[in-house]
Amino acid sequence: MVRGKTRRTQRKRTEKRKTERRRGGRRKNRTRKTQRRRTERKRTQRRRTQRIRTERRRTRTRRRTRGRTHNRKSVNKLNIAILFSGRLTSYDKHYKNIMDNLVQGNNVDFYAGISTEPINDELLDGFVKMYKPKKVKKSDKDLLDIDWDNVKANKQMTPIKKNPMFMWRNRDNVMRLFGKSKKKYDWVISTRLDVYYTEKLDFKKLDAKKINIPLLADYGGYQDKIAIGKKDAIIKYLDLYDNMKEYLKKKPVNPEPLLKYHIQQKNLPVKRISLKHNIYPKVSLKRKVANAQSN
Repeated sequence: MVRGKTRRTQRKRTEKRKTERRRGGRRKNRTRKTQRRRTERKRTQRRRTQRIRTERRRTRTRRRTRGRTHNRKSVNKLNIAILFSGRLTSYDKHYKNIMDNLVQGNNVDFYAGISTEPINDELLDGFVKMYKPKKVKKSDKDLLDIDWDNVKANKQMTPIKKNPMFMWRNRDNVMRLFGKSKKKYDWVISTRLDVYYTEKLDFKKLDAKKINIPLLADYGGYQDKIAIGKKDAIIKYLDLYDNMKEYLKKKPVNPEPLLKYHIQQKNLPVKRISLKHNIYPKVSLKRKVANAQSN
């Protein structure tokens, strides 16, 4: 009987030990699992914080680089002044053409010395809204006292001898408007609103020490529609009106040879460049005669 009891008690003890071991193992397993979970959570939190930090760094660097590139682009932009003279014809049709081929994304200011023709009264408001010129003014300078009967001219220019006088009065007007500006410009372009460009102006090929005049339509002199240069050179180039009376004592009124003579008198060196262009709309001789009489 005693042996049977002892065996039973031993069995109970062994079973008790086994259950305790099992329970202890389970507890250990639970603690291990919780530790693993905690470590996983910590790792995920660390990863998240690292991702957030890296994203913040990237956004900062992007903003910095954007600011640098923007500053570089603004530094690389040229400051251009475009001087219009004469009629405002085709100002709306040629706006995109001028912006694409002359301005080319650079900084630009427009100046305009316009004629006293009635058509400009109709077009002036629209021109101002579209181009937002720095200064615009109708030509009001006194006309030159010239004996036109004694002025020489070729057959084509004979009925419209006075037209070059009106043209250069408008350019004298815009020259004076622009001359008052204290802003520094990299390039100054003297042109007309009825000029349509068929290629882009290559600023890299311009000579800063010369007047840059495109090829085409010289007619024994220099074509008088477009000229590009620095401020001092352009002002000398445009300063023909006050000298015109003296010039016409020696030279005919034909515009291109007269301009060449003026450039020689001003000792302005010239570089010929490529800038293909057309006149649109072309004005007939009859219309030119009518314009000469209306001015």
